[in-house]
Amino acid sequence: MKAKYIWAWIGVLVPVVGICLFPVWQKLFLWIGSDVLPPCFFYQATGIPCPGCGLTRSVLSLLHGEIFSSLRYNVAPLMLLTVGGLFWIELVAFLMHRPVKLVPRGSWFIYTLIGIFFLIAVLRLFVPGMQI
Repeated sequence: MKAKYIWAWIGVLVPVVGICLFPVWQKLFLWIGSDVLPPCFFYQATGIPCPGCGLTRSVLSLLHGEIFSSLRYNVAPLMLLTVGGLFWIELVAFLMHRPVKLVPRGSWFIYTLIGIFFLIAVLRLFVPGMQI
């Protein structure tokens, strides 16, 4: 039982430390995302954006605080942040001896998130306002 609390404290404190160090790693990620990463090989070969196209720009937009711009590039980072934030709240509630389940645990939830991700990736091909 004690190991559960140790891991819960680690799970709560690591994101808090990451947020406190935001100015440091924000500069690093902005530098990496600007010129260091190669372009998408799938897009270069086919001319069709893959489901992961726009991830880097999406994360960079989030780092600048531009949420709508981030969603326009790719929804995956914001989806992961939302689910991760809900898990973090669950950990905090667990440590306060008030366990709560905010995120469904069934495989249907994971399949639904993956389905939404790929549905938006397909829609980006055909809806002019969603194209990157």
